[in-house]
Amino acid sequence: MTSEHFAAQTPLNFGVTWIGEALSTVRAYCNTLNSLNAFPVPDQDTGSNLVHTLEALNKAFSEELDTLLHDLHALTTDIQSVNQRLGEIYENALVQASRMARGNSGTLLCAWGLEAVRTYWNFSGRLAEELGEEAHNLPLLQDLEAMYRETPVTETGTRESAYRESYALALAAERVRRIIADESLERGTMVAIMVALADYRFHYRAGSELTDVTARAKFRRATMRRALEGTAQNPPLPELKGYVDAGALGFYLAAVQSNPRWMSSRMPAQEVYALAEPPTDVTKPNSTSARKARKTEETQDQAEHHTDATGTRENPGSTWEIMGTLTIDPLTLVQLRAELEELGDSLLLTPLDFKNNMWTLHVHVPSLEEARKVIAHYGVLADERVSSLTVHEDESAAPSCSQD
Repeated sequence: MTSEHFAAQTPLNFGVTWIGEALSTVRAYCNTLNSLNAFPVPDQDTGSNLVHTLEALNKAFSEELDTLLHDLHALTTDIQSVNQRLGEIYENALVQASRMARGNSGTLLCAWGLEAVRTYWNFSGRLAEELGEEAHNLPLLQDLEAMYRETPVTETGTRESAYRESYALALAAERVRRIIADESLERGTMVAIMVALADYRFHYRAGSELTDVTARAKFRRATMRRALEGTAQNPPLPELKGYVDAGALGFYLAAVQSNPRWMSSRMPAQEVYALAEPPTDVTKPNSTSARKARKTEETQDQAEHHTDATGTRENPGSTWEIMGTLTIDPLTLVQLRAELEELGDSLLLTPLDFKNNMWTLHVHVPSLEEARKVIAHYGVLADERVSSLTVHEDESAAPSCSQD
């Protein structure tokens, strides 16, 4: 079964309401997320990056919805046309936000949302379209199909709409998995939350929506808490064991805690802050002292291993983050990917518009000039955003969380 078996019925203001709530929620926890930020670099900007990205998304959603409402009189006789137009609004808003997103967290949030929308509305560029028959073999979709078939049919409409949502979210999680392309990072980053959110049981259980609302809310909270705590037990770096991943917590706050349909499932503030609390017996990874200690160790290590076997200087480590919208054909992209992986790290290449060969680029590099030269050799980069990965040595200099 695929998602086109069911017709989408989405309230006109759902996206604006959700994103507006997400922006308010993430802004409220912004400093906490910045403080918790330790991967891939402890530059204390996860919360700030998410706020910036959600501001862009909120603005794009609002502008797109205003256009729809202005034209609504011409569409009122055709519900399917209204729904199709609404899906296009979601897609357009996410594409615009993707071109302004900041950081790993902002990039992946937009990639996840864009894939979910394209899958839900069966738009071109969705992952299932790329994979064809191979999509049926994805573990997430196989699990979804099994749970759907095993669920008693007591509320047909809810059961089917839940399947449609789970299907879209499963493909969204799979898209992000493929963008990151590192299985070792799945359980310790926001991918863990995305996978948990795609679980069919999160969206439907026989009788739950009508007679078991309290139990459903508890199940959702427990599912999310387990996934968040799992990032602390399976961290992307050994020294981060015990710390909930900042990107995972930020994604949860934006995508789950802020969903207006799941208000009864929200974690209380004290529970969120407790998750963000670092272990008491370990030095905080992104504290000034910890960074200075790490920097001293790296300096000593570089002094001991200043040259490799050929006598050339080793890669000094990434100090710059480059983001932008890349126009490049798929075959050439393979070559560019290989060079950027050799040059830097934290590479994320997200499909934005296959028809026009457009991708979003995110990468950490040691040299801006060298990276720009490599990128220009293969394609054209627009919407360039550059930030330093080393400017926050003083914790008080972390990016602002305040409203622009």
